[in-house]
Amino acid sequence: MTRRAPLFLFVVVTALIVYFTTHGLPLAARLWTVVLVAGLPPLSVLQARALAEVALPSRLALYAQTSISLWLLAGVTAAVAVLSDISARGLGLFTLPLVPTLLWTGSLTLAAVGLQLLAHRLGVRESAILAGLLPRTSGERLAFLGVSVSAGVCEEIVFRGFLIPAVAVAVGSPVVAAVIAAAVFGLLHAYQDFSGALRAALLGAVLSTVLLATGSVVPAILAHVLIDVIGGFWLGPRLVDQGGA
Repeated sequence: MTRRAPLFLFVVVTALIVYFTTHGLPLAARLWTVVLVAGLPPLSVLQARALAEVALPSRLALYAQTSISLWLLAGVTAAVAVLSDISARGLGLFTLPLVPTLLWTGSLTLAAVGLQLLAHRLGVRESAILAGLLPRTSGERLAFLGVSVSAGVCEEIVFRGFLIPAVAVAVGSPVVAAVIAAAVFGLLHAYQDFSGALRAALLGAVLSTVLLATGSVVPAILAHVLIDVIGGFWLGPRLVDQGGA
């Protein structure tokens, strides 16, 4: 048995479970849910292992690759939604009144920043890879802003707007579905080491609250962009300087 045989078995078993428990979904949505839950997390874990053994390309190249990957995920999700007759509103893409939007966006952002500060206070340090991804020059900061917008829009549509309702079909509970989607989201950040992946999962759970409460992902999109900008421009560099990677 090869080293990857257990992982392959896990993927197959998980894929079958997801496929047969989401029989209430149209076929395209069903298959895409299988990919998101059973396919992407193992690939991310393998990618994290590979990144630890190779020299990384420039930050600008990584930013470009990341943005392209995110928009491809969102594009496939949009195509799946069309094929499955899922409306934009069904993905959570509708606005709330201004005051609730501002309150939700501010609360989610503060909660996420507080989570990062708490993790730092508890002795959690940023991974070397994540520290190396922080922008340094004005050109990198501009590119990183594009990554932040891409992550905020694309990840919220895919992993909150689409995945939570899809998984809820299987488990019968939006809250449980949000926990599962947050776990998937955390595994996709395996390159940040265990602590970073755990923090990403907790962030995913926090960002899910507005969808569960209102059905909209728009405040989560706005908060996600702000969280990434704050983390990349100010908070991340300061925490790395204080504690090292």
